[in-house]
Amino acid sequence: MLNKIFACASFCACSLFLTSLLLNDAFADAPLQAPKRTTFVSENKQYLLRSDPQLGTQAMDKNKKLLWKVTGWFRLAFISNDGEYCVTVYEGLNLIPRDYREDMIMLTFWKHGKLLRKLTLKDIVPDKSILQESASHYYWGNTTGINEQGKFGLERADGMRMYFDVRTGKLVDA
Repeated sequence: MLNKIFACASFCACSLFLTSLLLNDAFADAPLQAPKRTTFVSENKQYLLRSDPQLGTQAMDKNKKLLWKVTGWFRLAFISNDGEYCVTVYEGLNLIPRDYREDMIMLTFWKHGKLLRKLTLKDIVPDKSILQESASHYYWGNTTGINEQGKFGLERADGMRMYFDVRTGKLVDA
């Protein structure tokens, strides 16, 4: 019986240790990977975005038929289930520099490769107290992607969830 209790306690301690390592990695300040060709797939798996540092970003159907293009490479992007819209995310992902500017572009909404709307850090994080410090940056939050209803979601560092209509880039639910 004592062996089972000891084994359970050891397992729990080990689990807590590993969890703390994983959580610390979420706020790690490791350098981002160099730009490389990346593919993002719609939730329904019918459309994809291929972002290439030399060729830019291309939207395609599942048969790889070109639908439209966006100039530039994106580290993170999402494409809607109808292939018409995409949202591109700030290159630094969930971390911003200590000397950030409130007008830095965090999210960009596109339709058929044409700009619809840009959202700044100030639009998403109106108060600096929402930010969480990491070793050398601030953590602002995470994106959750485009859902079945065509809403782009994110969760700020303070836990507030925000949803934007991908057709307009406007906040529809917070």
